[in-house]
Amino acid sequence: MGPGCQSLRAALPASQKAFDDDLCMATIHILGCHHALQSAELCRRWTDWRELYETIGKDVDTIARQQKSNFAARVREIVRDRAVTLIGEEFDEGVATSASLVVRNWHMIDMPLAVREERQIPVDYSDPLAGYTEEQRSGWNLERERFMVDQLVRNIGDAKSVLIICGAEHVEGLTSLFEVIGHDVTSEDVTTAEWFDPPPG
Repeated sequence: MGPGCQSLRAALPASQKAFDDDLCMATIHILGCHHALQSAELCRRWTDWRELYETIGKDVDTIARQQKSNFAARVREIVRDRAVTLIGEEFDEGVATSASLVVRNWHMIDMPLAVREERQIPVDYSDPLAGYTEEQRSGWNLERERFMVDQLVRNIGDAKSVLIICGAEHVEGLTSLFEVIGHDVTSEDVTTAEWFDPPPG
């Protein structure tokens, strides 16, 4: 167990430690994705590239809606097949997602921008052109992933089947952290699906 995982477990609220045996019985499925798929409506991750799509004779609205439809269908399929009663999602603050419409017990688990600013986590650190080192990016990812796990644990209640939706780059880190606190974890990455066709950026 690494130091990051040890400190995560040590930092759990006493109320969560008290029913740690219940937590161990929960099954968590982590669905990694491209953030362009998550919003319920068309977002800038697609529309910023409208002119480029037009130059190659494609309609960005049609492509984006089809991609989003495929993703929403996969989310519904997982919820149905796994009897999911709780969804935790990493995404932009204040933006409705297709997953938030699937189950009532839905929670945004990402670290708010204000908290990132307090912790001096740059908003552009995941941009490979921003000049940060791999060590810096990994450290900031771990800090955010620990926050996501804590938010999920605080809201898990008696849920026995949980779906986590996050950027594909967080799947490995979240899997490790959830396993440390006793959950059974499975994962998949829809960016490897045959239907996935991301926007250029």
